[in-house]
Amino acid sequence: MRRGRRLLALVAGLGLAVSAASTAAAAPPEPAVYLALGDSVAAGVGAVPSAENGYVSVLYDTLVADRHCGQGSALGCRLELVNLAQPGATTTTLIAGQLPAAVDLLAARRATPTPVDDVRLVTIDIGGNDVFTPVITACAADPQSAGCVSTIAAQLSLVTANYERILSALRTAAGPDTTIAVMTYYNPLGACRLAALAPLAQLVLEGGGPVPAGLNDIIRASAEAHGAVIAETSALIGPEDLVGGTDCLHPDNSGHADIAGAFAAVIDADRVVGPPGRR
Repeated sequence: MRRGRRLLALVAGLGLAVSAASTAAAAPPEPAVYLALGDSVAAGVGAVPSAENGYVSVLYDTLVADRHCGQGSALGCRLELVNLAQPGATTTTLIAGQLPAAVDLLAARRATPTPVDDVRLVTIDIGGNDVFTPVITACAADPQSAGCVSTIAAQLSLVTANYERILSALRTAAGPDTTIAVMTYYNPLGACRLAALAPLAQLVLEGGGPVPAGLNDIIRASAEAHGAVIAETSALIGPEDLVGGTDCLHPDNSGHADIAGAFAAVIDADRVVGPPGRR
């Protein structure tokens, strides 16, 4: 009798194991991912409401609206947004906080058996906070001073090293098929209380004179070195697209929409939201 009971228990246990395995096998894979990294602009600051009208959300909505398969429910056609951006982020704080989380997510999704749940798109805007406060502090009184020039050089050197580290880590973790898109910065000072320093901001962004390579030049060079596409925003954002006044950094709703459009223009949407290819 004991042997019979043990046999029945074993059979029942096997049945439960098979049932659990079948349930696990039947579970659908996770959706593909659009991963956003960056500073307050990527976090949606300046847009009202930021959760809906920030450029990351607007770009996400544009991408999912462009899907050509399954109306967003079929396997390979679903896309979720993961936004790790933090207001006030610099290249240094991004390396310390957002980058490890991003690399972990990229690696985890690449490790699954199929590409259905891969991270398909990474967008980044970072570097503006590395230069804004230090340069304004050092240069507001005299943009021609030696202290101003040396501060600009030191901060841009830091961005160069950190940007290389960020994009290298992301490309290694993502592999060659994930679209990485970076943003160059617009000049935000023309519409705010620091408008007199707008020419200095332009020098820091695009270089010239004592600045051989500006922030945007650094971003472009690093992007090209790591196979990233570049969303250019400077020609798109005017005073009417900025919060302005005491806010010397952030775009308003129209500015965020323009930034989303700049990203959309350089992203191959079919690669992001189309059916996944084989690895």
